Amino acid sequence: MAEPDSPARRRIEEVALKLFAAQGYRGTPVKEIMLECGLTPGAMYNHFQSKDELLFTILRKLGDEFTVMIKRGEQAADPDDPAQLLFNVVEAMALFALRHPDAVKVANVDYVELSEAYLKEEVEFRRTNRRRIEKIIEAGIATGQFVIPIYDNVNEIKLTATALANVAIRLSDAAGPHPSRDIAGLARFHAQLALRIVTRRSA
Repeated sequence: MAEPDSPARRRIEEVALKLFAAQGYRGTPVKEIMLECGLTPGAMYNHFQSKDELLFTILRKLGDEFTVMIKRGEQAADPDDPAQLLFNVVEAMALFALRHPDAVKVANVDYVELSEAYLKEEVEFRRTNRRRIEKIIEAGIATGQFVIPIYDNVNEIKLTATALANVAIRLSDAAGPHPSRDIAGLARFHAQLALRIVTRRSA
């Protein structure tokens, strides 16, 4: 097996991400990926044990970058201010989506193609990030900043956190591949909308 971060390996990941976004995971054979890389089809197995591992590696690297952006947002906020925390976290999610539309498309559509072990890890990663938002909403409710309407005895906090995360991550779909506004401004605007959803209105 070649070095874990060799130029050839990074090139395979880059090309695979582009093709998966354009054609889907199932619609992209290993042969096509490797030919675009200028390598023989069998050369992939010097870097990855399978196409499945290739997809998982791409998702995990993107997930690591996603997590770094969220943590930076959390660290820049007052930890005792749920509104600022929620704004920063949703802004970071939206900014990531707008900067990496191909990555978000593959992550949202093709992750279900992962084998059972990889899929379990990917689902847990998503659950962890949703839980970040849940904790912020819970803190905001405790301080009186946020209010979540009751809906048929379901877990309203979980439902709200899922909605906020999903809309932020799919913002690149709504904005298109080349949004006319600057992406930082669009991410901030979306974070403001997220706050409006949960902020308690004055009587």
